[in-house]
Amino acid sequence: MADELDRDQEIYDRDLELLIEKNRFRTDSTTSLLYCHLCGEPIPEKRRKTLPGIKTCTDCQEDIERRLKNK
Repeated sequence: MADELDRDQEIYDRDLELLIEKNRFRTDSTTSLLYCHLCGEPIPEKRRKTLPGIKTCTDCQEDIERRLKNK
């Protein structure tokens, strides 16, 4: 049973990483959020202009990337 759960988790993690990578540099007309959707802190204007469609603050994005790297 544990082997099946481990396999399912690996598939989920792989699919999530592929989805993130696919959309990482997507350029579209999506408006950036003013506040991070994870922590609610304001997203600086410079970050919003540099990364159109951004939804996370720098701290939360670094946390996401650190977690993905450590898996």
